[in-house]
Amino acid sequence: MFVTRRPISHEIGYAGKCANFGREFLVECRSSVFVALGEPPLLPTQSTFDTITFRDWLQVLERPEAFFIQEKITMNRLHCCAAGLCLLVMSSLSLAADTVAENTLTDAEKAAGWKLLFDGKTATGWRNYKKDALGPGWKVEDGALVWASKGAGDIVTVDQYDAFEFTVDYNISKGGNSGLMYHVAETGGAPWMTGPEIQIQDNKDGHDPQKSGWLYQLYSSEKDATKPAGEWNTLRILITPEKCEQFMNGEKYCEYVKGSDDWNERVAKSKFAKMEGFGKPTKGFICLQDHGNVVKFRNIKIRPITK
Repeated sequence: MFVTRRPISHEIGYAGKCANFGREFLVECRSSVFVALGEPPLLPTQSTFDTITFRDWLQVLERPEAFFIQEKITMNRLHCCAAGLCLLVMSSLSLAADTVAENTLTDAEKAAGWKLLFDGKTATGWRNYKKDALGPGWKVEDGALVWASKGAGDIVTVDQYDAFEFTVDYNISKGGNSGLMYHVAETGGAPWMTGPEIQIQDNKDGHDPQKSGWLYQLYSSEKDATKPAGEWNTLRILITPEKCEQFMNGEKYCEYVKGSDDWNERVAKSKFAKMEGFGKPTKGFICLQDHGNVVKFRNIKIRPITK
């Protein structure tokens, strides 16, 4: 028996390809494999061919790079499942038009505790930083939350979060810049004075040396998994006291422990060293940054983690 947790695209060597349609598919054999959007077991909670929903499989097929699996499977089971899944894959591809709608949760995601922070229709659940409401500079257009005009201002969630998993699709304009912050407190002059920022920008034409997906001035990556300006990227973060992880389009960029010695040493060497409250809150708002450039967000989801 072996146990592993890796992106689906990395597991093909173990699971095998059941058919070559230009995509990679998960092969599983009755109640042994967990499929997840992020930390398993999440999507679905515990699935077999008998209980997995067709909608769940369509989501895996459409975005295989964003899904992770946890396998707990004996080797004799590993070789007996390709035929059944091949039929499922072929029927799924023939009905590709029925893909999961944007800004929605599957039944499995709901069961796993995921919540929508944006429904694609209204901006309910968001407000401007240090304000009671959302200003006119942010608009909902074509199922996306869009920075629409200068002076829009940074926006934050209505609720605060401590430990959680969060995912968002973003679309940045050519040369554009924005950011995602967490554990933001409304005590500093700006959200990034308390909340660590995951950079969002057009890596090709942007002017900031801190690249998209990096934790600003603290943790970087040698990878660049971003798609060009004008295309949708998926950013996923896991924030817990034990560890934090950041992923761009399914590629892991970094892992760290907030408040650790390594963290504190990096903060001391950054511009945040002079900010007494930076990184100190262990609970706070999630913030989307106004950096003066057009940026769009959709599929904003969170899974609070309770002990």
